[in-house]
Amino acid sequence: MSEKAPSQTPEEEPQDEQPEEAPKEGEDEAENPQSQIEDIEISDFTGDEEIISAMTDLMPPSFEDEEINDYDLLKDKTKKIKLKSETDGSAKSSRTESADEFLRNFFIKFGMNKTLESFQNEFYEKVRVEGSIDEGLEMNDEIPDVYPRNLQLSDEIALLQEQLDEARITSEKARSTYDKLNKQRDYQKINHRRVQQEKSKLSKNINQLKKVYEVNQNKFKELTQKYENIMKEKMIMKLEKERLNAKVENLEKSFAQIMEEGSDDELKEKTQLKSKLDDTMVKKTKKRFQSGDPSEIPDVDPENPALGEINEIMSSSPTLLKTFKGHLMGVTGLSYNPNKHILATASDDSTWKLWSIPNGELIMSGEGHQDWLGDCCFHPSNQFIATCCGDGEVKIWDIINAKSAISFAEHPQAAWQVDYHHTGDFLLSCSMDQTIKLWDMNVPKSRFTFRGHIDSVNSVQFQPYSCMFVSGSADKMISIWDIRSNICIQTFFGHFNAVNSINFSPKGDTIASADSDGIVKVWDVRMVKEIHEFDCGMASANSVTFDASGEMLVIGSEDGTIKLQNLTSGEREGELKGHEDAVNKVIVDTSKDGYVISASSDCTFRVWQ
Repeated sequence: MSEKAPSQTPEEEPQDEQPEEAPKEGEDEAENPQSQIEDIEISDFTGDEEIISAMTDLMPPSFEDEEINDYDLLKDKTKKIKLKSETDGSAKSSRTESADEFLRNFFIKFGMNKTLESFQNEFYEKVRVEGSIDEGLEMNDEIPDVYPRNLQLSDEIALLQEQLDEARITSEKARSTYDKLNKQRDYQKINHRRVQQEKSKLSKNINQLKKVYEVNQNKFKELTQKYENIMKEKMIMKLEKERLNAKVENLEKSFAQIMEEGSDDELKEKTQLKSKLDDTMVKKTKKRFQSGDPSEIPDVDPENPALGEINEIMSSSPTLLKTFKGHLMGVTGLSYNPNKHILATASDDSTWKLWSIPNGELIMSGEGHQDWLGDCCFHPSNQFIATCCGDGEVKIWDIINAKSAISFAEHPQAAWQVDYHHTGDFLLSCSMDQTIKLWDMNVPKSRFTFRGHIDSVNSVQFQPYSCMFVSGSADKMISIWDIRSNICIQTFFGHFNAVNSINFSPKGDTIASADSDGIVKVWDVRMVKEIHEFDCGMASANSVTFDASGEMLVIGSEDGTIKLQNLTSGEREGELKGHEDAVNKVIVDTSKDGYVISASSDCTFRVWQ
């Protein structure tokens, strides 16, 4: 609604008998109070001479008669009055309007044309009769013009509403940014804590490594000193040998002279002296074992007794019989003698122990290694036990005499696993130095070194009653070797991470392998192909073995569980829980007792049945 001019009395309204055009319905007639009478349809008052006369009396004195009769001139002057009123009104900060103008504006605004027409008729009838109603209007005072104020307030409200909407949008954006910053803050806090924990862990590891370094440094100094002493002794022995050789040469020359002289008595004395010198050299030669003849490798493999046996598959839910904490550190190796029910354990605390099963009574404890033990294995005669160590040393222990019988120290790096041939004449050991060594127990020395893997060899085992063996390596390959030809006869590919454990089935026709991704594969030796694959989860699979029937796999995992996998159905039959740390080794008793024995980094071994 546009701005309105100050109120005018009816005397200021011009009149024309023949208006050119009628006012349009809905047009804002309240904008021009001076032309209110102009906008009214004059035809409504046609014939009413008295009303026209009254309207003429209301005209301003400035209008002449000819001007009144000239409609166009009258219209122009009226517009000038309107413009002057608007100019005067614009200079004021506020204005008011008369009651009649208020009513007209009200009727026009809401489209009440009939009511406006009735009001005009009655209003000007009253003006004609009474002459003027200014006194009545003055009694009621002027009514404030609220329409411009309402419009102004509406504009202000709309502006404030827009500002409010903008403020609300800004507030929502600020809230979103605030929440995002909170999340980033929490994320950074968590990262900071994780970094602090890792830093603390690394600091502990560094301190431990420093301690290990100090210990190894001391050992290195001791070994260096021993080496120097041995070299000195060697030089002394060499000098003594040269001196003795010189004496022998002199004696031989003397003997030749005596022979020429024909003196039998002197010859006897010289011969006795030479024998004494030879005995002295033999005594000074330090040999721990007398050399024997090399063991003979069988040309023909004997028949495997398991081929004619039919064993029942093991239970899918064995129960825990007992838990034994027999070592100060994690248990890494197991070997079981089913005939005498004796279990051998190897540990990171550098000791091996013998236990009675299932009572768990300690029978014997062996010490002598200078580093952690990787594995242990009973001799087929059960009179000896082989162990391998983190410093690469392999020892043979005499159980009957309770002492170390043989030591092999040809591996320059850690030895992971050992396994006896069924004859007991040969022993296999695999090492981090990427080699496998075949040891002859009768010589005793290394018979052959197998090379072919390009990373640490983690597991090795003889095929039952055969001269072939299988090896698993960190290079993701599984290889089959023949000790008769000393060559690799077959290699299996399929793992995508380091192979931690391999095992032949009792019949020797299949191989199970486990890797660091938790994948276990079963291979057919005769068909040379993969026949099964099982995913044991995100944790590494550290050990795998067959039951007596060859139809159930027992898998030890890094997450402390033991999983039972049925090869016939391909389903997981069960899961044994109880260990508090990684399961390093699992073995299955192939006798009627059917024990499942597990070794863990929680310093315990457990017996299940």
